[in-house]
Amino acid sequence: MLAKIFRRFINVNGRIVHYWISGKGKPFVLLHASPQDGRFVIEPLHELAKDFQIIALDTPGYGLSDPLKKNNPTARDFANATINTLIKLNINQCILYGTHTGAHIALEVAINHKKIKCLIIDGISFYSNEEKKQLLKNYTPKFKPQKHGEHLIRAWHHTRDQTIFYPWFNKKNRIKRKLPSPNYIHNVVISKLRAEENYIKGYKAAFSHNTYMAFAKIKTHTLLYSRKDDVLEKHVNRVKSFKQNIKIIKVFDKDELIKNINKNCKKLKFKSSKINTNQPSFISFININNSQQLIRIHGKENHKPVIILHGITKNSISTIKLQKELSQFRKVLSFDIPGNGFSENIKYKNKISSYSKNLYLILNKLKLRNASIISFDASAALAINTLDLYPSLFHSLILINPIILKSKNKKDFVKNFFPNLKPKKDGTQLITAWDYLLDSKLFWPWFKTNEINIRNLSISNNPKKTQQDFIQLMTSPETYHNYTKACFSYTQEIINKDIKTKTLLLGNKIDKADKFRDEISNIFKNSSKIEKPQSEKKLVNYINKFLAE
Repeated sequence: MLAKIFRRFINVNGRIVHYWISGKGKPFVLLHASPQDGRFVIEPLHELAKDFQIIALDTPGYGLSDPLKKNNPTARDFANATINTLIKLNINQCILYGTHTGAHIALEVAINHKKIKCLIIDGISFYSNEEKKQLLKNYTPKFKPQKHGEHLIRAWHHTRDQTIFYPWFNKKNRIKRKLPSPNYIHNVVISKLRAEENYIKGYKAAFSHNTYMAFAKIKTHTLLYSRKDDVLEKHVNRVKSFKQNIKIIKVFDKDELIKNINKNCKKLKFKSSKINTNQPSFISFININNSQQLIRIHGKENHKPVIILHGITKNSISTIKLQKELSQFRKVLSFDIPGNGFSENIKYKNKISSYSKNLYLILNKLKLRNASIISFDASAALAINTLDLYPSLFHSLILINPIILKSKNKKDFVKNFFPNLKPKKDGTQLITAWDYLLDSKLFWPWFKTNEINIRNLSISNNPKKTQQDFIQLMTSPETYHNYTKACFSYTQEIINKDIKTKTLLLGNKIDKADKFRDEISNIFKNSSKIEKPQSEKKLVNYINKFLAE
């Protein structure tokens, strides 16, 4: 059985770096291709964790790592950031692996950092000046969000074509290999969209890199792999001869690559030190009952902390602005609820009591007491159930646009509320998700589009905002529904009808979905019901005033 893959953050000179880590032994650092993240290299090479401690970095601007503050960073700039990360992680010596863009970065790291014991290059380009010119001009189109989501189809087919032709814009150069799975293409598309325009920077750094000169400089022992299943397989043939410290190895596929790496690296002897796994105070992954969960904490310690529960289809990034505003006077916690965003699922994922127990364990781990809960829409179910099970932990409750179903509606909602977002061969799950988000603002519930179901809300015409919601949803397209189903199963008839905790209910009375606020208001014996202001500043003022009382 392979070691579990853990996720961590580290603060490197004010820039947040996310990485993946698994196994024990000598450190073996992995750098991914563009526009991917560390998962794309640590999962296929996970078997190496039997003999090494493998660490896959999200390079700057990709995955969950902050970008570099440069408009056109070079491979050397990416390498300098990587060197700083290795130093911060306390990795004194290591084996360094890079593929495609990651290979160009790794090459520059090895040239400029004397702590690399062995450099492994798994696919690297040696382009002519004319090829570089064409690639820089054509390879990385922008995918500016469009109102009806048409950019998503472009992103899907761009990514798909990258696996069929090389370069993708030359339809005469067919790659002779099978098409990757829909899951793979979907994950690359979401990585590309999450990186926004940063996705272009890694490619540009690789295409602009003088690989010939870099190989002339390298002194580190280097294994240069030429894989039969790689589009860059024959690029090594463009170089007449390499220095003696560079060994060219031809392999057929990933499995043969792993065997050969083990053969060449297992006996390497070098000093290894304990890795610094300390995470920043304001963002981290913590383990709750074998589930890794992303936590955000802002503000200073005081006797009345606040926990924010994000709404359905969202994750903690959706409330980050509110969290930071409220943290001026208190500690404020938010997290990706299991199965959403970047938090793993939990056992008994369809039971609201499981999510309440999970929240209790988080508060216990962080030693938080006398807390107030702020919940959005269906997360009202988690807030109320947790309050009912662990009343001594909480000071007050704020429900924003609460949604608690009646038992007669449960079956209909559980059956119809969740579109199938499993990746498909034609990529149509992307448009399904986009339309779902748009319709959710137009109708309640979204799957009923009669006149009576119209929501009287002011609709934003900002595709960029829809894109942000879309990426949150499509980060976990096959698990997001578990939590919401659990919330929908916690119906009004189940709730304790005598809640004495101080409660504030905020909503919009002209909204079709506001009926739930009216229906549940009578269960609270110490409550206020007010209109939710449109202004974020006013909302923060209302909440601060309520919490101060």
